[in-house]
Amino acid sequence: MFDQIKADLMRMRKSKLTYAILIGQLLISFLTARTQILENPDLMDPYPGDIVCLNILTSLAVTIGFMSAFISLKLSILEKRDGLLRNKVVVGNGKCGIFLSKVIVNYIISVILLVIHTVTGIIMCSVSFNGLLPSAGTIAKYMGIYLMWLFFFSVLMAILALDLSSEIISIILSFFAVTVLPSLPGTLEQMIEIEKNKNSFKLLVLNFIRSIVPYTYMSEGDTYEMMNKLFADGILPAVAMSMIFLILGCLAFRRKEFN
Repeated sequence: MFDQIKADLMRMRKSKLTYAILIGQLLISFLTARTQILENPDLMDPYPGDIVCLNILTSLAVTIGFMSAFISLKLSILEKRDGLLRNKVVVGNGKCGIFLSKVIVNYIISVILLVIHTVTGIIMCSVSFNGLLPSAGTIAKYMGIYLMWLFFFSVLMAILALDLSSEIISIILSFFAVTVLPSLPGTLEQMIEIEKNKNSFKLLVLNFIRSIVPYTYMSEGDTYEMMNKLFADGILPAVAMSMIFLILGCLAFRRKEFN
């Protein structure tokens, strides 16, 4: 498996697409931070500087996920078309090792994108707000939340890229996962009058979706209280969800035939 990881990292390192995405993440992070900072120049209403900074850090879950998903799908689909994936299996590389290498490499790219976004946001907020930033503990919780969510997302992208035979379906489902899944709990909440449906089936469904996708509702994470809640309530569901998908994805890829 380690040889597969090194080979996949080398392939990704030599791809121009990788550098384009990293530069794109840097530009998007800079523009997003600059826009939100300009909306709060005097640390007056609606939010003080540390809350503005926290809001900036939590504002690009969809962008980071989309960029990491795009590069993962693109390179995996190219491997299928070129016959490289089939050759890996033919020469005796284990299918689970191939699957896990895709997960790990995609996760590495996701983490790099997260670091670019976090460092850019912190630097710009520090300069603009005279060092007024969220506490180190809050930033650590923010990083922990995203690291867990991005690992799940890396597993999901490996499943879509390797286990599905149709490239079109893989792309459609990845688009759904990146754009619809993060906003699903919030969308459902807007459709449900919570006060009138406290014990209803609708609210049970909403709470169930929140529990199994704890890091998709990051739009709520722009306050200290919500950040602490996301961290405390989401770690175990995220770990369990990631492990279940990882095992199922690996088993499904082992059953896949390469002619």
